Amino acid sequence: KGYYTNSFHNYSEMYYFRTIIHPNMGSQKYYSVFDMPVEYDPTYGTWIDDNELMKFYLEKLDELDKGTKFMSFLTTVTSHQPYSSSSIYGDMYLDMTKDSGYSMDLRRYLSKLKVLDNSLGLLIEGLKERKLYDNTVIVLFGDHYPYGLSIDTLSEILDRPLDNYENEKVPLVIFNSKLKPMVNDTYTSYLNLTPTLANLFGLDFDSRLYSGSDIFNEKYDNMIVFPDSSWKNDLAYYNANTGKITYFTDFTYEEDEIMKINKEIYAKINSSMLAIKNNYFSYLENALNNYNERNTNL
Repeated sequence: KGYYTNSFHNYSEMYYFRTIIHPNMGSQKYYSVFDMPVEYDPTYGTWIDDNELMKFYLEKLDELDKGTKFMSFLTTVTSHQPYSSSSIYGDMYLDMTKDSGYSMDLRRYLSKLKVLDNSLGLLIEGLKERKLYDNTVIVLFGDHYPYGLSIDTLSEILDRPLDNYENEKVPLVIFNSKLKPMVNDTYTSYLNLTPTLANLFGLDFDSRLYSGSDIFNEKYDNMIVFPDSSWKNDLAYYNANTGKITYFTDFTYEEDEIMKINKEIYAKINSSMLAIKNNYFSYLENALNNYNERNTNL
């Protein structure tokens, strides 16, 4: 569609080789903390804050030619653990929760979230100043729950039972100032983000090539699959490790229905793993190019 694509993360290559991964996913330019005009301290938990990330990102937007369509992938880091020890951002907004009765771990996490919240404010105001706000879609999602907090600590602030993977429920927001607000309460995951956005933007894509599904498709099955092959929908939770199923309503599955669901899940997971390990999409692209070239020469 002619978009300029780039990606940003205010951290190093310590855990993931994003300088390789992001271009491979289609980012025309990846920026790490070493590209930012800040002094980097590799000490665990003292990383560059998200405000600096957003400032740097907005500066890069200013370098684009006016009218350039852009798609940017930003990975924040300030709200990351540790929460059990004192840190700059974990202690920065402790006064905000001084009378809450929350444990210190949770208070430090909320302090770090406040820094992230401030950075989102910088992003929004920066888009407004550049007359880009109304024509920009912002997608926000958490990649996982805060691993540094125990289930008991999370229970201090969340008013729902956290068993059966309920602790894995994280925010997903798709926002544009012109969109009418709505809530979608189907079961979904970040695997479904790409096909869902491809649909919303009217992109020409082959849904068979994605592990996820478009959540607005009328045939969407309203199910979430976890890394261990357990699954959950509005009817039940199936634990793949124990083979036990927990029902949320009076509905029950027949044994062969459960086996059919599990078979489909295993097939999808294995296909996805094999596609990555065998570099299938590169093979497919080369095969299609050869096919088109042969047909052109006929």
